[in-house]
Amino acid sequence: MDPVASVGFSINLFGTPLHDMVPLVTRAEELGFEAVWLGEHLIRPAQAPRSYPYSATGSAQEVWPEETELNDAWVVLGHLAAVTRRIRLATGVYVLPLRNPFVTARAVATVHALSSGRVMLGIGSGWYREEFETVGEDFDRRGRRMDEIIDILERLWSGETFSHAGEFYQFGEVGFGPAVTPSIPVMVGGDSKLALRRAALLGDGWYSTALGDLNQMAAARDTIEAMRAEAGRASLPFEYYVRIVGDLDAANAQRYRDAGFDHLTLATNRLWRSAEDLDEKIAILEHLASELEVEADPA
Repeated sequence: MDPVASVGFSINLFGTPLHDMVPLVTRAEELGFEAVWLGEHLIRPAQAPRSYPYSATGSAQEVWPEETELNDAWVVLGHLAAVTRRIRLATGVYVLPLRNPFVTARAVATVHALSSGRVMLGIGSGWYREEFETVGEDFDRRGRRMDEIIDILERLWSGETFSHAGEFYQFGEVGFGPAVTPSIPVMVGGDSKLALRRAALLGDGWYSTALGDLNQMAAARDTIEAMRAEAGRASLPFEYYVRIVGDLDAANAQRYRDAGFDHLTLATNRLWRSAEDLDEKIAILEHLASELEVEADPA
C-alpha cells in the first residue's frame, strides 16, 4: 500500500476536558498533526434537543452527553497559541450567527496574531433552536444573517474604513485596525445544500460533518467545485477538511487520499470513549500517528 504520510491529519477536540487540552495538543504537534479543531456551544439548555442532526439516531447523548465541558473556543485557542508553534488552530465549528460580528472579528484576529497567523475560522449556522432562543438571537433567519456577518468580518480584517447598511446590521464609518495578515481562512461547515453553496461562494474551504460516507463527501466536493466554477471562483485557493468515517487506519485513510482529499480529521470523541485517563488518550494518539503514518515534526 502507498504511504499516506503526504496527507495532513487533524484532531477535533470537542468534549475534551479543559485540563487535557495542552498536553494533548502539544503532543499532537510533536507527532505531526497539522491542525486542532474545537467545537463549541454557548450554553446547553436544560431541555434536551428535539433532534440532533449529527447522530445516526438523532440523539445528542451519543456525542454530546450532559457532562460535556463547554469552553470559550477563542480563550482556549489563545492559550494553545502560547504553547505551540506550528499546529493550525481552528474552530470546528463556531456558531457564527449567535454572536455580534465585531466581537467575533476582534476575538479571531487576536488569536490569529498571537499564533503568528495559524487560525482557521470554521463556522456553522447552528442547529439548536433552543440555544438561539435562550440567548435572544433569531433562529429562522440565521443563514442570511451568517452570510452578512462573513462579509462584515472580511471587510473589518481588510484594514479599510467602511460603513455598512445590510438587512441585519447597519453602522457608520468604522475602522478595525491594520489589515490582518496573513488572511484568516473562513472554513464553512455543514453538508446541507445551503452550507455547500455558502462554502463555494463565500468560503475559503469546507469542513465536513461526520455524516455521510466517502462517496457522499466526494459528491459534496463536486457540488462545491461546480458552484465555484459557475461563480468564477475556481482559481481561488480552497481547502477541504473532511472527517474520516469508518475505520481509523491506513487503508481507510488511503481511500480518502485516492479520492483526492488530503486534509483528514479524526473525531476524538470516537477515539477516547474507552480511555480512562490522559496517559491512555496520549497512547491512543501515538498509536494512530504510527498507524496513519503521520509525518512527525522534525524539530
